[in-house]
Amino acid sequence: MQQLQYLPEINYIYYPDEYGGSYYILFSSYNFYFSVLENFNKKSGLGRPKFDRNILFRCLMLKTLMMPNNYRSLIAKLRLNKDLAKIIGLDPNKIPSASILKKFFHELDIDTLYEINLQLINELRLYNILNFDKIAVDSVPIESYFKPPTKRGQSSTDIDATWGFSKCKGGWYFGYKAHIITDIDSKLGISCIVTKANESDQKITDSLINLLKKLEIHPKQLLADAGYDSEDNHFKLREELNCIGIIKPNPRGKKRVKYTIKTINKAKKLLKQTTLDKYIPIKKRKKEYRQCCCVLQRHKIFKKIYKKRIYVEQDNYIIKNVLGLEKKKIIGLVNMYKEVLLRCIVSLAIAIVSSQLGIPEVMRSPRFFQN
Repeated sequence: MQQLQYLPEINYIYYPDEYGGSYYILFSSYNFYFSVLENFNKKSGLGRPKFDRNILFRCLMLKTLMMPNNYRSLIAKLRLNKDLAKIIGLDPNKIPSASILKKFFHELDIDTLYEINLQLINELRLYNILNFDKIAVDSVPIESYFKPPTKRGQSSTDIDATWGFSKCKGGWYFGYKAHIITDIDSKLGISCIVTKANESDQKITDSLINLLKKLEIHPKQLLADAGYDSEDNHFKLREELNCIGIIKPNPRGKKRVKYTIKTINKAKKLLKQTTLDKYIPIKKRKKEYRQCCCVLQRHKIFKKIYKKRIYVEQDNYIIKNVLGLEKKKIIGLVNMYKEVLLRCIVSLAIAIVSSQLGIPEVMRSPRFFQN
């Protein structure tokens, strides 16, 4: 891949919300090569591809970062800006068409994207940016571009989209739901799970635990809002993931209870102790794990940890608004899943480049490179 001859000297203060950087800096500062895409060539049985898969993936990364982020704008940008095409690895006279890029996106599977996700996470581990002592998860509603089904029986173009309820949407919406996972110390959105809008937050714990194990993430604490609160979720996090769930209790219509000092001290002890003894019945263990958060939710020790969950909400905004995910012309749950995961991958790539350039203040700022 051809590199730029020089990079601008980093001798002034960068403001994360300003367009101070460029696509050049992002793609010339780091060689985005993923070995899994070479294996993907062999598995697909397509013979020798016309374009290298890594180059096509860089094109998808550029499309994700661009505003507006569509194939037509991407191709126009590459044809107009030959230097940018060279940096990505393309011959300026041979730019891939929209149909080639769409076909490549369609052939990409979610497991391949997760392997790329893991490679970037491991790269950030080498920079000591990610340690995963504390992580947070939060769901963000994503409205479908297409109209919902009508009362007359006319079905929607997007058959996977469903009705869901969200307070931030002011009620019911038609679309999907993305669960963004954020590392608290670095404040970076690292990965995601995407579901239909009508799927409860409580039901994604098994998928979340499997994903964290796949990405080799073993947190000590997991922060989540009341939507994820249940005895089963507390039990699975502690017993299967060896992680303490700092989950805001869902009152479910119950009145406020005053706890004794003995109960409070017991809960404080359990906040530091991951699991209870195995001889204690499972039903009692589930109750104790959840009660730990119920007892301490108004105490400083709980509030001090839980308030850091705000970082995942900031990452939700970056992925949804800054990287232009809302009301995208995407059909199907699988395609939406890949689009959200691509945005997480781009966010991690930006963090790597920011670390290499010595400008950590723009680590969470895609807007800095959107130029």
